Amino acid sequence: MKKIFLIALLPLVCLISSCSKEPTDTIIIEGIVRDDLTLKSIRGVSVSASAVSAVGFGRNEEVGRTITDADGHYRLQLKIFKEAERLDFDINGGNLTDGYTYIQESIYTPLPDHHLLDFRLNPTALLKIKFKNATPVSNSDFFYFGWDGTGWTKGIVNKEYCGSIMPSQASTWTGKDVCGIYTIERIAERTTLIYWSVTKNNIITNYRDTVYVRRGIVNEFSLNY
Repeated sequence: MKKIFLIALLPLVCLISSCSKEPTDTIIIEGIVRDDLTLKSIRGVSVSASAVSAVGFGRNEEVGRTITDADGHYRLQLKIFKEAERLDFDINGGNLTDGYTYIQESIYTPLPDHHLLDFRLNPTALLKIKFKNATPVSNSDFFYFGWDGTGWTKGIVNKEYCGSIMPSQASTWTGKDVCGIYTIERIAERTTLIYWSVTKNNIITNYRDTVYVRRGIVNEFSLNY
């Protein structure tokens, strides 16, 4: 009788203990984060992983986070819910490691228990764009400029103004005394496109030019309109 009683209780024990837990897969993903130009490993880079499913209302959960060691190596032991369709990786999120871009990459499930996955980050450099209304015509002079958006960088790092005219919320300037410097972060050893528009005497003129951004220096581009 005692044996029969224990057997009858087994389903109930299973229901209120480990059998009621959500099934997960545990995998290990590791690799090296490298400089895309030199292929040298990069230390101190954040690597995070999120499990993602589009089933039902969707689900997105961070399942692991770490920092690369002195050899640029990372290792994540992840517990992934069964419905996960892919893993999304954020590398150098928030650009915590200066001088490199931020990237996102995804891999799809199912995955082996031990998966090797390397990443490469583009190096970055600073570019100072200097601008000035060098030949003012009237207080209706209009000006704006921008640059190509290739790559996940910090964007604008600093703004300086040496003229009396401040930009509008849309980053346009109207008036004679316009002068300033925007310091931006761009991908190094690549060409950045810069474009601008000028309106004087009701005539609109659009311009574009390129500058090669070199690594290890503060690059400069002068824009006199």
